[in-house]
Amino acid sequence: MLYDCFVEFFEHMLAGVNFNYRSNPLKTCLLITVSLLGCCLWCHAFGEDKVGGTKIGLQPAIEPGSPTNEKLKKASDTLDAERLSKSLASWTKAKEDCGGNYSYKVIISSFTGYRAETTIVVKENKVVERKLETGTPNFLGKPAPLKLEWMEAGKDIGSHTKAVEPRTLDELYMIAKKIVEQDVPTNHVRSLGIDKQGLLQHCFIRDTRIQDDAPLVGVPAIYLTLEKK
Repeated sequence: MLYDCFVEFFEHMLAGVNFNYRSNPLKTCLLITVSLLGCCLWCHAFGEDKVGGTKIGLQPAIEPGSPTNEKLKKASDTLDAERLSKSLASWTKAKEDCGGNYSYKVIISSFTGYRAETTIVVKENKVVERKLETGTPNFLGKPAPLKLEWMEAGKDIGSHTKAVEPRTLDELYMIAKKIVEQDVPTNHVRSLGIDKQGLLQHCFIRDTRIQDDAPLVGVPAIYLTLEKK
């Protein structure tokens, strides 16, 4: 049937007669579908994209431990180390500008809809408060209303163990430095994020074999607020 449609279509084309697509919508749909499929197959086999004037194609798979893989890994490690070093310099200046007074949130969410927000408040470069708010939606698709679970201050800071640790941003940079310097295990990836202010946003290693709620090793995503002097 498809062959007959193509024959009819090209006979009309060669005869210089417009193809009447309204006379048989089914034939028209089939022609469009097969034509698009043919274009996709042609592009996959012979096509090339251009980015910045340079031709690129599908990247071949790189075996772990191969010379090419080691070169890419070394380049990535160097780039992350340079980015983190530059970010640390930005933080040194920002910390002086804010007098060491700031706060940040760590938000943990699950595909089930569960959400936990930990807020850590730092004054004069010391953690003075930590609180945890959690929420579970009544049904899917609705945001989870947050409820205060606990708040710590003074000597009580750190009394709750199952929570984001009360750390200053300086300590988080130290953790990030260790993450950048260590080797990434097989089946894992490292991610380093720098925010618009040039400050640390996250730095962790994640297991790519776990699709949902994979545990993160390092610094999770933080949402930083600097106070003005």
